[in-house]
Amino acid sequence: MDKNHRITLEGKTLEYILTKTRRKTVGISVDVEMGVKVAAPKNISMKQIEEVILKNSKWIFEKLKDLEGKKQTQAEFKAEESFSYLGKEYTLAVIEINNKEKERVELEEQAQPVPLIKLYLHEHTQESIKKVLLNWYRQEASRIIKERLECIGEKTGLWPLSVAIKDQKSRFGSCSSKKNINLNWKLVMAPMEVIDYVVLHELCHLREMNHSKDFWNLVESFMVDYKERRRWLKEYGGYIRLI
Repeated sequence: MDKNHRITLEGKTLEYILTKTRRKTVGISVDVEMGVKVAAPKNISMKQIEEVILKNSKWIFEKLKDLEGKKQTQAEFKAEESFSYLGKEYTLAVIEINNKEKERVELEEQAQPVPLIKLYLHEHTQESIKKVLLNWYRQEASRIIKERLECIGEKTGLWPLSVAIKDQKSRFGSCSSKKNINLNWKLVMAPMEVIDYVVLHELCHLREMNHSKDFWNLVESFMVDYKERRRWLKEYGGYIRLI
């Protein structure tokens, strides 16, 4: 059974998924979808597992940094920069308004040659652009992800005890043994079908707390094309970025 664990390395807290199998050695992998995974023999102690993780900590952090930075471009939060929303690229337009007007974000889908994310701001500064845009993304993520959870929950009959929308560094979702689900707000940048896949993935962990054949069969029973959606996440998930 997969279990979520934490270990402090170099002053940093590392979250990882531990799976006990019939293998003879400890294996470590880093994945944009599921984060850090550790596969270990059934009879090995946690102390031995942590020693292997510590020994490979430099490689682990390099892989995590690679996922966060190699494919990603740091946002500069300026006008005419490109941002993704629900899998579609938008150009940022910044409109300065007076203090009597309310700061807001609007989408202009029909703008030519490309659709726009329009920011109406009191100050045309990088700091104000970043603050308003990130708040908007988080609000949209909370609204959309919770809507999809409700829809998919009704379809599957799988309901978590709680749901939190978080800023997770190396994974898009997680499910604890206490039936609590965390989902990354940056998912709102991915296509809706990919959001649905991640939501379903975590809901299925409520029944199967592992990545066994039974787990993937359960996912497929509700989403026959999940492999295509998962492939998108593996190929393009690293490009989802803001900060």
